[in-house]
Formats: sequence, C-alpha cells, structure tokens
Amino acid sequence: MDDFCALVPFAELPRVECPALMGALCALEPGEPAGVHQRPDGTLDIWAGHARGRISFHAGVMPEQSEIASIGMADLPEVEANRLRRHSAYALLECHPDAGTAMDRMILMIKTGMVLCDNGGWALCVPAGGICVRAAELEEFAALNREGPRVWGLDEAEGQLPGYVPRHLWESLRKEAQPSSLLVGFVPAQVENTTWFFSAGHSLFGLPEIVYSDGTLEDFESIRALFRFLMPYFYLNPGSVRPGKIIRTAGNELAISLHQLPERYNELQASTGTLRLRLMETTEIDSEWE
Repeated sequence: MDDFCALVPFAELPRVECPALMGALCALEPGEPAGVHQRPDGTLDIWAGHARGRISFHAGVMPEQSEIASIGMADLPEVEANRLRRHSAYALLECHPDAGTAMDRMILMIKTGMVLCDNGGWALCVPAGGICVRAAELEEFAALNREGPRVWGLDEAEGQLPGYVPRHLWESLRKEAQPSSLLVGFVPAQVENTTWFFSAGHSLFGLPEIVYSDGTLEDFESIRALFRFLMPYFYLNPGSVRPGKIIRTAGNELAISLHQLPERYNELQASTGTLRLRLMETTEIDSEWE
C-alpha cells in the first residue's frame, strides 16, 4: 500500500451519490478545481487541485496493519477506539504518486475524509502519518473554515496577537503546514523501559522524523505541543533540519537541539532519518542560534 493513502471506516458499505459527493468536494474550497467521476466498477476517480486519486469501497475491516498504525496510534479514549475498530466496511483512497506535491496529496486525503464522513464515514485514517481524525473533528475544522480566515494551530486569543496571518484552512496548510495535527501523528512508546515520543508522517514530506527520549507519560501534552510546533518549522526550513541545529521555542526561554540517534538505535531510523531532540535553557547557548 502506498504511503499516500487514507482509509475511512463505515458501519456498512455506503451508497455513493456521485453528484452530491462532487458538490461537497468543490464546496470545501471554492475556486479550486475538483471533481469526482464514478467508474463502471464502482470505484471513484477523485481530484482536487493538482492531486489525483482513486477511491475503492470494501466490505469487512481494514487491513490490520493499517488499523494499528492509525486507530491504534491515535490519542483516543479506549471506548472510542474500540467503536472505530468495529466498522464493517471502509473506503480506501490511494493518491496518484506523480500528481501534485506531498501537501497537495495530503489535502486531497483530508478533503476526501471530510466528504466521506459527511456521507456516514466515522473517521479519516492515514496509517503512514499515525493519524485518526474522527468525523466530528473533521466537521469542526470545516465549520471553522466556513467562518472565514483564521490563525490555525493556536488558541483563538493567541491568534489575535500581532505577527499571525489569518488564512483559510487550505491556504494555511500549503503555506505554513498548520494545523499540523491534520498532517502528522505523535506516538509514545516504551524503549529500554523508558518512555520515548515519536513523530509519524514527517517522512511523507521528505523530512526527518523526530524522537524525544527524556520524558514520561506525564509530559505527553507538552511534548506533543512541541512536536506540533516543530513540524511547521521543518516544513518551512527543510534545509536547516540537521544534527547540531538549535531552534528557538516560543518565548525564547527554551531551545531545542537536534542530534543523531546513537547507532544502537538504527532500527528506529525512518527512511528520511530520525533526529533526537534535547531541550536546553537558552542561557546554555554561547554561540549564534536560530
């Protein structure tokens, strides 16, 4: 299965009304070319902007590996995760690998999740990104976007501060990789009896994955917020993402240094590399830093 694929679980095989689906897709971003075409075999060709893909519908449950990598990695209450696992059908979107940029394909997957969840789907699952966004959450993003431009990835009060540019959702994703929660996942795991936190999905954009190995489960929310800050930074500054780099955090009270993983952890390396994060006080830094 290609990395740029998304799955949407259903209670039962959906009845797809192609004109309604196309209208909903076009309405998500007026003015952006988009469409849906139903083939004789029931699969759908779908496109938005420069990205293209195909949707197929399947009875039964999604492949176990896909379920583990999406529903299993998401920060969901156990009751909700179990509900999603009890689906009886699913839609599979496979993006054309040579059509559009990585972000174009991610946006196509998000838009597809929105229109399919409006037609009874339960969630958008992106296994390569460790992502599972429930239908109600997708609708919240769509509703906020319908209200007009806003600052994404921050709370409303912080978004009112000078220096932040309000944008529609799709423009924000393309220009700033925000909100990063729609793009990459965040996974805690036990490594040598300690808690490590891993990113998932950076590699879709040709970026190194990141890992923080000095935390505990009590640090979950704060480290996840840090990872969500770093994804847009990496996206906007891909050439500077390397071992030895030091990055400011908001408020400039802390800095993040990037390091190579020790060789004994080579099995944790992603295809695009994996960098280990360390937090440090800015007073520890003697040289110029960004």
